[in-house]
Formats: sequence, C-alpha cells, structure tokens
Amino acid sequence: MRKTCIMLLAACLLLAGCKGASPAEQEPFGEEIPVSAETPEPDAQPVILAENGKAYFSLIRAENADNQSVDIAVEFRRTFEEKTGISLAFGTDWEKPGTAPDMETKEILLGVTNRTDPETVSSLGYRDWKIEEEGNKVVILAKSPAALRAAAEAFFTDQVLTMEENSVTLNHLPLSGTAALAAGEVPDFPFGTLKGTYESSGSTVVVRVEKTNAEEFAAYRTMLEDAGFTLYDDNTIDGNLYATYVNDETTVNISHVPGMELTRVVYEKRGDLCPLTDPYEEKYETLLTGMKGETVVAAEGMGFIIRLADGSFCIIDGGMGDPDHVDSNKLMNILRSQMPEGQEKPVIAAWLFSHLHGDHIGVFNCFSLDFHDQIVLERLVFNFPKEEEVEKSDSPYMLDDTNYRYTQFKKNLEEFYPDVPVLKVHTGNRFQVRNASFEVLYTLDDLYPKSILNGGMNECSILYKMTLGGQTTLWTGDFAFNATDLVLEEFGDALKCDILQMAHHGINGTVPFYSRVDPTYVLWPVWAGGFESMRNSEQNKWLIDSPNVKHIIVTGVGTWTIRLPYAPLEGTFDRTPTWRTKYPAYPNLLGE
Repeated sequence: MRKTCIMLLAACLLLAGCKGASPAEQEPFGEEIPVSAETPEPDAQPVILAENGKAYFSLIRAENADNQSVDIAVEFRRTFEEKTGISLAFGTDWEKPGTAPDMETKEILLGVTNRTDPETVSSLGYRDWKIEEEGNKVVILAKSPAALRAAAEAFFTDQVLTMEENSVTLNHLPLSGTAALAAGEVPDFPFGTLKGTYESSGSTVVVRVEKTNAEEFAAYRTMLEDAGFTLYDDNTIDGNLYATYVNDETTVNISHVPGMELTRVVYEKRGDLCPLTDPYEEKYETLLTGMKGETVVAAEGMGFIIRLADGSFCIIDGGMGDPDHVDSNKLMNILRSQMPEGQEKPVIAAWLFSHLHGDHIGVFNCFSLDFHDQIVLERLVFNFPKEEEVEKSDSPYMLDDTNYRYTQFKKNLEEFYPDVPVLKVHTGNRFQVRNASFEVLYTLDDLYPKSILNGGMNECSILYKMTLGGQTTLWTGDFAFNATDLVLEEFGDALKCDILQMAHHGINGTVPFYSRVDPTYVLWPVWAGGFESMRNSEQNKWLIDSPNVKHIIVTGVGTWTIRLPYAPLEGTFDRTPTWRTKYPAYPNLLGE
C-alpha cells in the first residue's frame, strides 16, 4: 500500500436522508473539494483504473449491504460512467462456501466487504472514511452510509479522479476524512461488534452493536456524560435498559437488551422531548371511543379517541378521510359531544400516529383543513421513515395514495401547526398525556439492518403501550411480521396487556405474539364484513377461541364508547359481534 502525506479536507456533508431525495435526485458525486498542496512521496504513483476505454477494475459491494449502501453503489457506478464514458463491471463479495475471498482480481471495494482488512475497519469511527490502494484493491471504506457517501464525493473530485489522453487515474492516495452529520457529534460506542449504522427518519442515526453487556452500556453512559451530555430520562422494561441524553444540539437514545446482547445508539438533531409529567385536574370519567369510518374510499381505517380525566383528548391515528370530509365532521362531533360543557374548543392533548398510511393519517388531513382553528392541539407524536424509503416501500397503488396524503400531512403541519411540539419517539421512551402513561416498545429504528423496504410500510408502525387507571392497552397500528418477531425477542412477557388493538385490521399479528399479550378485551378496527371474512385466520381464531378474552369489539359494526378502565357488565354485550349487534352511540356506553 502506497503512503503519502496528502490528506483531503473533507467537505461538510449532511445525511443523505435529510435531503429527502432518492439517489437519482441527490446531489451528484464530484463537487470540488480542496486537496493540500504538499508534494506526494516519490512512490505515490497514480492508480490506473482504465485505459483506451477498458476498465481494469470492477466495482464490488458487500452481498448483505443495507439498502442505502446499495443505492450509493448504484449511484457510484452511474457517476463513473457519466464522467469517464466507461462502464464498470458490478458485483458483490459473495463467495462459494468454503472458498477464500478473492484478493487477486483488481477491484474497487465500496464499503466494508469480506476483502477488507478487519484492523482497518476497526480503526474507523462511524463518520470516518478513507480511500487507499491495498494490493490489487482500491478500498473505499466507511462504516456508515453517510460516511460512504462522503468518500464517494471525494473519489469523484477532479483533483482525485483524472482523465488524461486515454487513461483514467486515481491520484493522491491515501485520502481520509469525516462526514458531518446533521445529528451532531456523539462518542462512538467502543465495545462489542458493530453491526452497522443506518440513517433513519430525518436526521436520525441508528448504530447497532452486538455482543455487548450491561457494564459496557454503563461505561458508555459515562462517556456521554464526559462529552457534555445530560441525562433526561432512563427507563427499564422487562430488564432492558433505556436512557435519553441531551445537549444543546443533539438527543441520544441508548438501549441495551441483555437477552440479545444488543446495544443501540440512536441520535438525532435535538427536538421536542417527551413530557415525563403532564399536570391535570381530574374532573371527568375517562372514555374510549372507536370511530367507525364512513368514507367510501376505505372503511377499514383506524381511529380511536380517548377523553382524558380533565376533559381533553388523546387521538390514536384517525382513519382514511375522503373528499366529502364525512369522517372529519364525525370526529369533530364526537369531540364536541364529549368535551366539558361551556368549553369553547376541544383540547387535543396529544395526537398519536402509528404510521403514515392513508387510512391512518387521512382523517387528520381533512380535519386539519376543516377545523384547525376550532381546536387546541398541544402535541403530535410519530416517527415516520425518510422519504426515499417511503418511495420504494409499497405497491404503486399504495404509494400514490401515501405520497398524496403524506404531502398534505406535512403541509398541514407547516401551515396550521407550526408551533405545535412534535415528539419523535424511539423505543424505551415514555411520556405522559394527562392521566394516560405511554411507553414505546417499537419504532422503525429497531428494524435495522432491515428496513421498511424488506417488509413494507407497515413495518414502521409504532407499538405504544398505554397505562390508564391501572389497565394497560397495546396500540399496534398495522404492526407487521418482522416487527412482531423483534418485540417478542426484546420484550417477551412485558407485552402482556388488558386491551389489545389487533394488528393491521386483523391481517397481521401472530399466535406467539397474541399469546404473549394475552388480552382480556380486543379492539378490532375492521370493516363489518372483514370480521366474518377473517375470523378463521390462525391468529384471529386464536383470539376468538381464547378463554381469557371476554369481549371483542369490531369498530366496523358501529361507533362505540366505553369507560376506562373497562369493566363491562356481563350479559350486556355480545362476546363477539353478530348480525344483530349494533353499538350504541355516546352517551350510551357499550357493555353497560
């Protein structure tokens, strides 16, 4: 490997995810980056990549590279061809089992591969990158997609990649630098085995480290404090450890799961923090309403309204909504009928979203257009994926609807609620909404090294566990199968709840998951006919046949309201719906 004193002054680069663009729309590689004027050592000869229109090197990425790194590799190959007119052969580091990695062929290794020196990898921080020649390889090395993109930017600068006469050469090796992240500066986790890093929603960076222990987790907490971070909250769920640290610029959420020997470091630009207390005066009984969607677009949408002890509200999702705004009017009528007498406007203490599919955020959009000036909205709660992953996560039909509604969602936030706090939640976070306590048991950050591209948008459904009046409710949204497997491993018996909202309208969910939740009451947000058509699915049949389930409430039958905590009078309800079932509207309470 040739050594030189030349060092590249790396330009400050934001996370690719912060730009909100697909690889085709991102800034092209190859912006001007200055190189020091020192003279190379005599043996620091350029690396000849191609001559006379023929490439001597192929491009290799890891077989198991994450989706962002794959996109960078595709963009790298396209940029090389655009700049040189030469197409690079493109492959992965896969080798037939039992054979050694290919170290003889001339290759450009992009990211960490099985040809990369482990000591060189371990010497890098999350944001560091380097480009060097090592035998027959040109190694473009980084541990995170953000740093890998920074290295690719450096590779394609005119000072480094040059074309003279009939040759394409790479100059000034080795080069190194550090990517500047919008999430800020956070100490590297120096223990265990780094599985990788991932740029999640917005400016969020997720670092996954395996083969770690509680002592190392505690040592890292000390490192954060030594670096100027202050503890905001810590939490323990089923023996798993969670903590949130902040400084003026950055929020760091760290977790350790002993049973998985797993540590996560999730950090992002500092925003609104989860309220650990929320003072209120208890004046009213707490109610839960399941709103039957009336829209002709999709009656299976999900919307739940909780009237809290001071007369304010907490809303879970909302439903589809449609151009006629029937459901937004219906929601406003519910809020007005249940709000304290004489109060001018309904107070929505928190509006929680599971994920951004249209049948969950659509009513919010219509409601905001119709009633934003007739309510008081105190906070919004969600964690949505970055837009370039949304663009590839579902079928074209689903994406057309999602993109339309998500665009309207962001516009509503900017136009109508610019000063309303937005809680971007992560696993282990807890927050208080009047007399309701919430813990977050899953967000899309936990899915890494997979992403929503591996299982669809439903994989980003947040799992909220609510405690109210001594009774627990598990809000699953459209919880999907990869997420289900993860929370079973991470939380086990801590999933036990009194009330379960069935996953994805009864489409998802599994018997192992539901058996751990082991609910007494079940909320099924499904259209009326969906109950009959899906009641014999394995997981749904398990709930219907469970001797511990006393009542299954299907929202598609009609809008209903119950008191929380829920303790219905025996004989006043059908255990499961029948064609005769008709849920009473407030103030007639279901089960009384």
